[in-house]
Amino acid sequence: MAAASVSRPALVAAALFAMANLAVGDTFPFSRYAMYADLEGYDSSALIVFRADGKPAQPEAFRRFSGEPLFHVTSPQGVRCSMGWRVFESRRWMETHAADPGEEPGPVKFQVGYVMTKLTAEGPTVSDEFIPLADGHAWPTR
Repeated sequence: MAAASVSRPALVAAALFAMANLAVGDTFPFSRYAMYADLEGYDSSALIVFRADGKPAQPEAFRRFSGEPLFHVTSPQGVRCSMGWRVFESRRWMETHAADPGEEPGPVKFQVGYVMTKLTAEGPTVSDEFIPLADGHAWPTR
């Protein structure tokens, strides 16, 4: 059985990747950052919540949005939030489905906010207090 050989282009690509990794450092796709952050000292976090007329909802269930603050939603300042990806994806959805300027508000009051979760010895708990970040109006897809 013949020994497997590695092609010259593969060796060159591996060497270039290694040099780029050393030069660039902790930048995707060369990041050496751990997949999950260290949880030491971590006991609470914000959980993003979307509400339509006061009830839980998903932005993707709506076809258009009005209300300038909705388009500037970010993770809560000074509060840990492990769902930043959801905040940014939702903001992108709302921005790309924005109502025309001057258009009448949609029939549904839409809010973005968060509730706090806390890790205890008994397990995670979720606060009942909704902390609003932004609100506006939306049109349902149906």
